[in-house]
This record gives sequence, structure tokens and C-alpha cells, in this order.
Amino acid sequence: MKKKALRDYNLTADTYDDRYINEQSEKYMAVLDKIDLQYPSVILDLGCGTGLFIEKVKQHASYLVGIDFSRAMLAKARDKSKPFDKISFICGDSDFLPIRDNVFDTVFSFTLLQNVPDPPRTLKEIIRVAKPQTLIVISALKKNYKKNEITNLIHKTNLKILESINHDFLNDYVYICENLLNEKS
Repeated sequence: MKKKALRDYNLTADTYDDRYINEQSEKYMAVLDKIDLQYPSVILDLGCGTGLFIEKVKQHASYLVGIDFSRAMLAKARDKSKPFDKISFICGDSDFLPIRDNVFDTVFSFTLLQNVPDPPRTLKEIIRVAKPQTLIVISALKKNYKKNEITNLIHKTNLKILESINHDFLNDYVYICENLLNEKS
């Protein structure tokens, strides 16, 4: 993660939910209206921040993992999720995920790519930890990317874009993708 972004997220952890809950919830609902999460499911929320999205999907998960580079954000997420016992939070780098291959049934990464130094590397890591043929949801801030830039970035990976959500009221481009990699031999 870019150092300035990390510092900013650590400094805003206490106010993040108040400032962004509506904006983030709009993205989450736009995605959840389009996909069918099945229980049981092992879900990764990469760039989980304060755990806002985890609140929306925990009833669909047999296990949840939230990864973020900001310790302050993770502390907020842990506090929120205490009643839910099938969850782990990891302070980690999205370009070098401390997770084995083919673990997750679904991966969500909202508003992360503009904060990482190597977005193609981050996407490769997402693909690596996702099971083949599973859903991967990615969003990126419109103010940081042109639509064709983020679309081309995704197309250069082994992800197939199933749907693009580009509502005017969203600050992000949102993509629902499928991991096209086959099982490792």
C-alpha cells in the first residue's frame, strides 16, 4: 500500500464509518443485488477496512477472512465482529497475501486498487487465493481510473468480467468477475 494511503487510513479509522458508510453501503448493495451468495462459503474481504462489508455478508459465510494493511482499521473491524466467531483478521500486504492457493469461494475487494503500488500484482494474488470458477468482485474509484483503464487491467488477468456496475451514484466502477484459472495440477 502507498505510505500516504496507509497513514491516512490509520488516522481516519475512528471516523471512517461515519464518513463513508452510505457510500460504501451503496456499492455493497449494488453487488449483493446482482449475485447469489450461497452458504456455506469461505469469503475473503481484501481491504476490509473497518469491516463494514463483513457485516453485510457474514450470514452467508461458513468462514470469513478480512485482510487490511491498516492496523487501526482492523482493530475497528475486530471490535464489530466479536459476536461472529467464524472470522479471522489479518494485517497483510495485498501484493503478498499470507494465504495458500485456492482457498476462497468468493473474494471481494472494494476500493483497494488505487491504494496499492502494483495493481496487476494485487489482481494476480486475488486470483491465486480464489478457487477456480468463483466470483471475484473488484471496485476502483472513478476519480483514480478511467473506465477503460480498469477494464483493461482486469482483462489482462485470468478474470472474466461477468457484469460491470456503473451507476452514476456510485463513486466506483464495480466489476463482478469469474476466476478462469483451472485447478492446479
